[in-house]
Amino acid sequence: MLGGTFDPIHNGHLRLALEVYEHCKLDKILFVPTPMPEHRASPKASFDHRCRMVEEAIKPLDYFELFQLPNEKRYAFSCNAVSKIKQALSPTYLFFVIGDDSFATLPSWHEWRRLAKECKFIVCTRPTEDPLQLPMDIAKQLGKSSESNELISKPNAHRWAYLSIPKLDISATYIRKAAKEHKQLYG
Repeated sequence: MLGGTFDPIHNGHLRLALEVYEHCKLDKILFVPTPMPEHRASPKASFDHRCRMVEEAIKPLDYFELFQLPNEKRYAFSCNAVSKIKQALSPTYLFFVIGDDSFATLPSWHEWRRLAKECKFIVCTRPTEDPLQLPMDIAKQLGKSSESNELISKPNAHRWAYLSIPKLDISATYIRKAAKEHKQLYG
């Protein structure tokens, strides 16, 4: 699953999802727009509009799927979103795609230990960056990382893995600013 505000969704999100899908040989990638984000300002676009943008962006790719959570405050918390996905889809394993910068803040998340028990993490880094030093809480809870192919092939043996992803220099913030200034948008 790849969660986010997707305000708006852009090629950086799609490229990340494609890299994870291909490298890890997953069945599909669920795009899960967050109704009200836990760790950032409220999105500019409405939840329904962001879901429609995701739906349009992923339409050509049958291995990408929108999972629309109820538009309720409790689903701002990743632990509740993951529980809802597992309840609805009963996946054998659920892999949570996350950037290393966000992963390093995991101990500040609502009920993060519950989240860590309910899913495995694919932690994306950029090839030019060293992986971030993780807080001791994460290391104690999740143990050592594995190679991403081991996380998939031996999911009972590992809780998380790093995956190096090429950098695509685009952001939702840039896109909103460019749109406001009536600039050409690419990405």
